[in-house]
Amino acid sequence: MSYTAGIADSAETYDNFGASIAAGDINGDGYRDLAIGSYGERIADKPYAGGFHVLYGRAGGLTTAGSQWLARSSAGIPGDVTDGDMFGAKLRLRDGNRDGKADLYVSGGNGSVRLLGSATGIRTTGATSVPESVIDGMLP
Repeated sequence: MSYTAGIADSAETYDNFGASIAAGDINGDGYRDLAIGSYGERIADKPYAGGFHVLYGRAGGLTTAGSQWLARSSAGIPGDVTDGDMFGAKLRLRDGNRDGKADLYVSGGNGSVRLLGSATGIRTTGATSVPESVIDGMLP
């Protein structure tokens, strides 16, 4: 059973889908996009490895068209997939580089990362590790 048609992955016990959310304009199109944490997601044999989904906004509201599912197992995201990392437990969207597109800050037990927003969505290319204190200093 999937969460909603177009959203990657299947609903599983303890995924904690939606336990953390953040809204902002990731692709610079003037519509709010939504990052949705799923910190309890099992990846391979690693329970609570975690990850997050991104849904993009448009004139009619959020859509699953072009949605993304990302985790530490995604190419370009720093850190290893580990048991109990809870990647995605905390999410923040802020335009950190002032390019008109919100960047996504994601926390996990194995360190936090910053993923850049772009016209095509969240990019893993150029993802960098950031101190947890950066995310903690941002209001939700």
